Amino acid sequence: MALSPDGSLLAVRQPGGNIDLWDWARRRQTGTLTNGSLPRAMAFVPGGNLLASANQDAKGFMVCYWDLTTRQVVRTMPQPSRVVSLAFSPDGEWLATFDVDPRPRLWRVSTGELVNDLPGLGAMNDLGRVPLFSPDGATLALGEMNGSIRLISFKTGLLNKTIPTPTEGNGVMALAFSPDGRLLASGHGESDSTIRLWDAVTGAPAGSLEGHRGWVSRLVFAPDGQTLYSGSSDQTIRVWDVAQKEEIETDRLRGHTGGLAGLALCRDGNTLVSCGSDGSIRVWDLKSKRQGASHAVLPVRVGPYGAPFTRDSRHLITASPNDPVIIWEVATAKEIQRLPALGTNHHSVALSPDERLLAVGSLDGTIKIWDLGSHRLVKEIRPQTIPIFGLRFWDGGKTLLSHAVVWNRQIAVQRWDVASWVEIPFGQIDVSESRVLAQSPDRRLLAVPSGTGVKLWDYATGELKKVFPSQAGAMMTTFSADSRFLAAAISREARVWEVDSGREVAALSLHANDLISVAFSPDGQRLVTGGRLGMGLQPALVVWDYTIQRQLISLQSVGDFKGWTQFSPDGNALLGLSWSGVADLYRAPSWEEIESNEGEQKTP
Repeated sequence: MALSPDGSLLAVRQPGGNIDLWDWARRRQTGTLTNGSLPRAMAFVPGGNLLASANQDAKGFMVCYWDLTTRQVVRTMPQPSRVVSLAFSPDGEWLATFDVDPRPRLWRVSTGELVNDLPGLGAMNDLGRVPLFSPDGATLALGEMNGSIRLISFKTGLLNKTIPTPTEGNGVMALAFSPDGRLLASGHGESDSTIRLWDAVTGAPAGSLEGHRGWVSRLVFAPDGQTLYSGSSDQTIRVWDVAQKEEIETDRLRGHTGGLAGLALCRDGNTLVSCGSDGSIRVWDLKSKRQGASHAVLPVRVGPYGAPFTRDSRHLITASPNDPVIIWEVATAKEIQRLPALGTNHHSVALSPDERLLAVGSLDGTIKIWDLGSHRLVKEIRPQTIPIFGLRFWDGGKTLLSHAVVWNRQIAVQRWDVASWVEIPFGQIDVSESRVLAQSPDRRLLAVPSGTGVKLWDYATGELKKVFPSQAGAMMTTFSADSRFLAAAISREARVWEVDSGREVAALSLHANDLISVAFSPDGQRLVTGGRLGMGLQPALVVWDYTIQRQLISLQSVGDFKGWTQFSPDGNALLGLSWSGVADLYRAPSWEEIESNEGEQKTP
């Protein structure tokens, strides 16, 4: 990851070798750089519209200069071996590189000429790792794998100081100069989790910062020179008061589920960008003390297949085995009303489209119908003796769908006429394989997940219209609001098809384990997937722009697999329900920002 000097662009290396360019302020991708080779390191050229990347292809090793306007390589500099790190001088005239050869190299940017005229750049004791120019360009700091740091006068070419290794065998992983160039911070690898501070002129020790539980991989000073940000293999970002030599307590810069691979601070010091080995990029608003969407966990155990929002998105209704039916305020995640008359022992709940009726499914197989206007129980039916796992109003509120699941995986799906509460048979439609059915908003089609894919049935006639095959079984399906697209959770992928043509338009894969749930946003432009994300199998929801197959944001959770996900009607809140009963509620503004820029994102 690399951040441009003016803080406007972010370059992110993808596993396949492409470099994605992002306007982080607007959370949108502006372009992609690709030339068929694998980039190893990147840096923006100060004062110019260029990005340098250290690449490797079948022909060998090179440093490529990219014109960010045309997104084309404008110069290629062959390298004798693989470059592992690079750094530009503040004026953009010089480039220092470290490669697998034990000799650092200095290049003139304007000509691409290799210039080895600094005596201080002679052979090193071990492989080099980190080059860094001081803010005034007068000093070049070189971090070595043996833990030493060399300070070289760039004007004279003489070695000013060698700072010996603090811990044997812990190479330098990160360096950072304070804005005034008087202080140098170093982070070391393998078994050393201490950040060390040095006088950048004399090389004398200036203190240490302790708190990380893994090696320190990234360091960056704030503009005030008194605050230092650090990233570590322990998956955390820490904030330090350099003068006091102590950590500034904060729990806001947490969420990565892998070690920190990148850390950058914008010039004004108000925005921090981090990149983790979990594949996520996070943008932290340091000024407003807020990052992304706010997250609340409702303090009740909720069934895994649905908790409805009201039409105005202000309220959410849950059913719980141990608590009465509860109405929550979305903005605050606070309980505002209980319905004790319905009792407890519930597992599912559904709200009719006109918000007049509330259907509640119980663990004993009973379905209770509650009139919200008159506050009375209008109907109680018991179609099963096993828990009602899910309820949904269909056909504009004319029918109610219920499903129960026996532990031997036998599924009982039933449809009820709301006017008479008489069961309506499905006829020829086979729903025996599915726990969660989806009706198209235009009421024409019924999507039935199965062990071999997704079957589309004509809802009125019972005719099988189409089959979307898959090698793995589908867990859940959902239609877009305009009924044009169908999405399904299949193994570790979310697959999206155009309904009429049958054309597959997206295959989204980021989760480390089976995908359980999918849901379209109300505007049909985004898709949320629920499963487990990252090397540590941390449960998460991921929001996508499926039209360009780009991840927009990932949201961590404290529950297990997400059995149900849904947007609020206004699209500014998102609910994730876990099989263990955990209810995660995420609230805007992050999706509002994404939505406003999505049109620009589609055309880099």
